[in-house]
Amino acid sequence: MYIPTREHARIFCRSQLYKQCYHFQQIHNMLNAVSMTYGFIKNGRRHIHRMTRKIPVRLEKGLGMAGHPLKTADAFTVDISLSGMRLESGCNLCQGVMVGCTFNSSFSPDSPDGFTCRGFVNWCSSIDENGLFQAGLSVEDKGYAKAVGSHLGLIMWD
Repeated sequence: MYIPTREHARIFCRSQLYKQCYHFQQIHNMLNAVSMTYGFIKNGRRHIHRMTRKIPVRLEKGLGMAGHPLKTADAFTVDISLSGMRLESGCNLCQGVMVGCTFNSSFSPDSPDGFTCRGFVNWCSSIDENGLFQAGLSVEDKGYAKAVGSHLGLIMWD
């Protein structure tokens, strides 16, 4: 059954139903297969080299969908890699939720207006009594890997 692109994006890509999108499933399966083949993911954890970096990030939960008010929170990275990041914030993120992450213009010279991506929350835990949390996000976005590579000064190929 053909669904026009705008309708497809509205129904799947921009909603909580994104995991039911055929294109998302194909890319997700392909990335998982590549990651398993090259040893990037073992026992559900990323094993790409992580760089300790404290980078400000603006988080968006709810993604502005109908019935889901958009909530924002400030955070910063604890470590970052080409496949994800560990964040620290005052926000308790629910495991299994997709959140928007916006980096400011200083993040990457290739992104003078800042950079936005979506990350999947793999875990979140409290780190102290003051309401601080750390969360592990995986990001399956080629643009994210390129922006991180640029930030870290790595040579990245398309």
